[in-house]
Amino acid sequence: MTSPEVRHFTESFASYFTSVGFPKMAARVLMSVMVSENGLTASEIAADLHISAAAVSGATRQLLQWSLIKRTPVRGSRRDRFEVVSDAWYRAVVANYGTYEQLARMAGAGA
Repeated sequence: MTSPEVRHFTESFASYFTSVGFPKMAARVLMSVMVSENGLTASEIAADLHISAAAVSGATRQLLQWSLIKRTPVRGSRRDRFEVVSDAWYRAVVANYGTYEQLARMAGAGA
């Protein structure tokens, strides 16, 4: 279980992500995994965020597709641990570079 301060930080960050178009549950799961030291299992994510296993499954599927998290098997277990990809933010910016470039061109034309 996370401290109230960490919970406030993760929920605030997730709320901002949601305000710019990121899916709410994916944002919450990403931030929960991000603040963990060694990643989290699906059941740990569900317990930490007080959400259903189905919500965790959908959010982790999206985050895996976007290459923001990775799935690592837990040795001696049938469970997987989800961890943030080390260069996730770089990948996100590069993936959206065309969008940012277009916005810059449009802003320049409007100016």
